[in-house]
Amino acid sequence: MHTTIRAIDVGYGNTKYTLSHSRQGEIPCGVFASIVAPAVAGDLSDGALARRNTAVVHVNGCDYEVGPDAELVTGAHAARVLHGEFLGTREYLALLRGALCYMEVASIDLLVVGLPVSYLADKAAALRALAEGTHVLSVKHSVHVAKALVLAQPLGGLAYHAMTRGLYGRFLQTRNLIVDPGYYTVDWLTTKGLQPLPKRCGSFAGGVHAVARAVARAVASEERISPDELPALDAAVRDGYLTLFGRRTPLQPRHLEAARGVTEEAAHAIANSVGAGRDIEAILLVGGGADLYREALARRYPKHAVQIVPEPVLANVRGFQLIGEEVARRRQAATA
Repeated sequence: MHTTIRAIDVGYGNTKYTLSHSRQGEIPCGVFASIVAPAVAGDLSDGALARRNTAVVHVNGCDYEVGPDAELVTGAHAARVLHGEFLGTREYLALLRGALCYMEVASIDLLVVGLPVSYLADKAAALRALAEGTHVLSVKHSVHVAKALVLAQPLGGLAYHAMTRGLYGRFLQTRNLIVDPGYYTVDWLTTKGLQPLPKRCGSFAGGVHAVARAVARAVASEERISPDELPALDAAVRDGYLTLFGRRTPLQPRHLEAARGVTEEAAHAIANSVGAGRDIEAILLVGGGADLYREALARRYPKHAVQIVPEPVLANVRGFQLIGEEVARRRQAATA
């Protein structure tokens, strides 16, 4: 009997989801910014131009648009939810349901989802309850989720790296550190194999958003404007340039240096939790901010080769998919 497995990683910055089972190491995925806008009927071009690429989902009596073009429906400064109670908001549920909508399936036997490390113990049961059951996305579309599995987000990245690089057997015998610089928090897991070592895991509220704000203050000071007048700097920090007043302005080393305090503080928090790393075999970086934090982490652990997992923004959700498929195989074998 065919079993449908899918994975969703709702992050503060982006929402990632899988579109099918893994095939020969390939796991098709989708991603959109974690921006939620009240649904707007129609468009100003009367259909003459391309329609927005959004999904309209129903949450608590209201309709919301999420997806790659959701920012077009918001104001000049699209706001994300940036606080510890994100899971309990209607925005979180809208993003989860938006990902379900883009999957284009009617039912899911096992849905693997994730939480930041520091929230896992307290909020896993709530996320499981939120994910399971029938999600009425619109009048004509619903998705039933039979079971949900909740994991620490960085564990997905570790599993993806180990299982797609032929290192799974080796990783089961070693201690490894996986660091996930997300939009709001930097999470880390120290593991023996895929088993977390709780006292050496944690989160730090100094993710990509904090880096972007530090860069914004430096740029705004030179331009003699308020940081709030700048467009969102998330992409600028990643791409290396900012479009301001109609001109493309490269970010200078002095601008990025302004954010060094954020990344160094995150690396310091990790070292305080993990220790000197003498027993750590591999240090891996996943997440949208992987490249921004690599240098600070390498300075903190100079005797290790700090590796960035390929396509780091999708590593966690791809690992979730692989873990879900392995769980399903074991369950089927146990009942055979």
